[in-house]
Amino acid sequence: MFNILIVDDDQIDIEGLSRFVNWKELGYNVIGSAHSAAEAVGIIETEYVDVVLTDIVMPGKNGLELIKDALEINPNIKTVILSGHSEFQYAKEALRLGAFDYLMKPVDFNELKSIFEKLKVSLHEDILAKQKQVEFMKILRMQFLNNIAGGVIQNPEYIHKKAYEIDIDLTDESFCIIRFLVLNEKSHKNLEHGDYDSFKSALTGEIANYFESYGKAYAFENNISEISVIFYPKDLTKLESILKKLILTIDIVKSINLYLGVGGIYNTVGMLSHSYREAGKALDYRYINKSSLLFYKSISRFITGKPVVPANLEESIQEHLLHDNEEAFEEHILNIISELYTENMYDRGVLLEACIEILLSINRFLGKYDSREVQTAQSDHNVIGTLLKIDNYEEIKKFISSYLRKTISGLHTVREKPLGLAIESVLRYINEHYNENLSLQKLSDVVYMHPTYLSKLFKEKTGENFSEYIMKVRIEQSKKLLQDLSLRMYDVCEMVGYDSPKHFGRVFKEITGITPKDFRKQSKGLKQ
Repeated sequence: MFNILIVDDDQIDIEGLSRFVNWKELGYNVIGSAHSAAEAVGIIETEYVDVVLTDIVMPGKNGLELIKDALEINPNIKTVILSGHSEFQYAKEALRLGAFDYLMKPVDFNELKSIFEKLKVSLHEDILAKQKQVEFMKILRMQFLNNIAGGVIQNPEYIHKKAYEIDIDLTDESFCIIRFLVLNEKSHKNLEHGDYDSFKSALTGEIANYFESYGKAYAFENNISEISVIFYPKDLTKLESILKKLILTIDIVKSINLYLGVGGIYNTVGMLSHSYREAGKALDYRYINKSSLLFYKSISRFITGKPVVPANLEESIQEHLLHDNEEAFEEHILNIISELYTENMYDRGVLLEACIEILLSINRFLGKYDSREVQTAQSDHNVIGTLLKIDNYEEIKKFISSYLRKTISGLHTVREKPLGLAIESVLRYINEHYNENLSLQKLSDVVYMHPTYLSKLFKEKTGENFSEYIMKVRIEQSKKLLQDLSLRMYDVCEMVGYDSPKHFGRVFKEITGITPKDFRKQSKGLKQ
């Protein structure tokens, strides 16, 4: 279904075109109407419009000027002109400007149907042409899948429309998201970034190929140490056995430590981000036992569904662990536990959930270190299992105290490393995911640091804020893409993470001093 915008200063004409044409039968959805070119431009800038059906003569800017403005915003947009007999010269000019066709007033609805059926064929051909550009499609798919998994895109109708354009079939059938955490690569540990990227890409391909035998699957790299899969199994009852077999049989897995977190089963695309978050939560609970396969449904019994720890818990843990103050850290954690126990009427269930969240927060932070001493503390998978068997409040506090001392003791030799490693990870993530909707919160999740602290550290280590750095990376990538003349300007804009060509052009000129169009001309001249 393609989105159409009807533009005419006469409300009667708009109502007639909206009511007396079966747009859905023709394959179109009337996204809205506008009474002027200015109003239409506002809609085109904010909504996803495929086709504009516009009158020529209107107050203010006319239909010809609207065509120019629309194409500047979205070079792929199609226009059909409504023209009176006395305005036929305008219609010829509209065709010269790139309008698909024109209709004479009063409108012949059979002619309208014929034109829009031809237009639909042209729109489908444009989509197929895009799909043939393999690299372009690969980038768009990765960008799209990461954005829906992260909850950036949530509207089901838009998700289906965009998925169709990039040849992804996200049907409303039973699916789940599986997140693969790759840790401590043995033979790959010291690979350069380029080699590691190749290794990870090969692993993603092998995982995707494996799933093809058991259903429909879309694999994408969502984090430095993670790969995710949206999986539509043919037989839900065999999901666990399929995943166990994967762990045992996939060749490349033999050289790595691999954990699988499996989110909940849903059947509407609007729940993709929920399944993704649940898969991540399942991975957090890998410290409960030695299993490499973790289902969210299995750990949900530990979760009450309400917040049981302070909102600033993670920030306070980071502050204490990054500074050499063991006693203060232990005291801080025990005070949290004591207050929660009292506030919740001595509820052991709430106390245990709080303790689990604290231990998981610590382990997530320690997971960012590359240190044998720290990993030794991390590898105690029975910690939470042991904790769950303790009934007495005082014994729980003693157990937590012992664990905290053991954990922090491994940090002495690596106290200076984490900050540099964190920023290195952030820079690497930006360079791999620059075309996605990146936020400071997203980058904070990557390195498990509070956004405010990360922002300050990033500025301190690189000399610029993260948004400036992302802009520069995007523009550098766009300069490489602009030299490929087979890519349209709008394609380049999309590939580097900008929705609006106008915004992209403004940022490009701000950083380089020239427009993308002029840069392309210069590059073409240099090649010749």
